[in-house]
Amino acid sequence: MLLKRIHPFAAMHRWAKANYGLLNWQQPPDRKTIRRRFLALPVLIQQLMPAIAQQCQQHNHHSFGYACSFADKSVFRALGGLWHKKHMLLKVMPHSSIDTEASWAKSEYHGWRFSYSLHLICNRYRFRLMATVTTASTKDYRLLECLITPLQERLGVVVADSGYFAVRFFTSHPRSLFYFGYYPLPFQSRPANEPF
Repeated sequence: MLLKRIHPFAAMHRWAKANYGLLNWQQPPDRKTIRRRFLALPVLIQQLMPAIAQQCQQHNHHSFGYACSFADKSVFRALGGLWHKKHMLLKVMPHSSIDTEASWAKSEYHGWRFSYSLHLICNRYRFRLMATVTTASTKDYRLLECLITPLQERLGVVVADSGYFAVRFFTSHPRSLFYFGYYPLPFQSRPANEPF
């Protein structure tokens, strides 16, 4: 239904009710069932991504390897209008198109954005190993545990920007090997005067 650009659950229910025979379903799913299944998708996808990556690595070790991985956050704009800070604090919604779950964050490239964030770990061939979506104001280091834990046993070096630096994570995971900041080669040694 998303491929047909049907996004509201009520519209999905109407489409399923009209077309359930084409899909060989005995009866159309209820609107609440569709909503419940869509809300369960992020957890399911987070469980499937490491399993898919592991299966792909078994078939082609070179393209799907874990030796060097990259973690980063990308900000994408929320649909609808903007909910300015002054209105947020007063809990006033100027119009109904505002996405109330999105939040404000500052990006070096885009400036201030009312948006969501995609946190992603991929290998050097850009194969996605793990991902999660949060509101834009969520700090990178808070999601490090969530992103790394399913891949912990297989990851080698992880290259990330300084937003993912969390002392508490490194003291509880001494085996982790991370590089922070931009370096032309991920295996290049760090300058002596730069903190780890």
